[in-house]
Amino acid sequence: EHSKSEVKLTNHLDQLHRDLIDSMEKQIEERTTELAMANKDLERANEQLAMQSARQLEHFACMSHEIRTPLNCIVGMSSLLLDDSEDMDPMHADSIRMINTSGDLLKAVVDDVLDYAKLESGSFEVDIKPTNLQDTLASVVHSISQKVQEKNIRLRTHFSPTLPLVVETDSRR
Repeated sequence: EHSKSEVKLTNHLDQLHRDLIDSMEKQIEERTTELAMANKDLERANEQLAMQSARQLEHFACMSHEIRTPLNCIVGMSSLLLDDSEDMDPMHADSIRMINTSGDLLKAVVDDVLDYAKLESGSFEVDIKPTNLQDTLASVVHSISQKVQEKNIRLRTHFSPTLPLVVETDSRR
């Protein structure tokens, strides 16, 4: 049989064990509560960031629309001037071409900002239709030709005869 002191020691150890378990459970519960509160704080912060980002995108889209109107006027008027460029001093005609090309490039940047805002808001649309590949690529080359010339880079294009004449794409993008 067990002596009284052994029983007493066992009871004491059992009590210490229960106290330790209770203390650990309390610490776990406190830590779980702290983590749950921290998670809620993070969720609120994430929601605020998402709302702020949406407001910024909306601001960029509005600003881009405001820029687009006068830019369309600049591009349109410079295009009209280019129609009569044969009668013009070559230096003036070149300057107007530069204005027109730069306007087109800036318009593309504004369109990209609007596209990004649409993409973020989920209202982005792609207009896929049959497109003449050579015309599209020639347009891209034309849009960068001024920059290429300014940097004294020679730009050559070659269209492989194996490429299809028409492809399904959104030619604006």
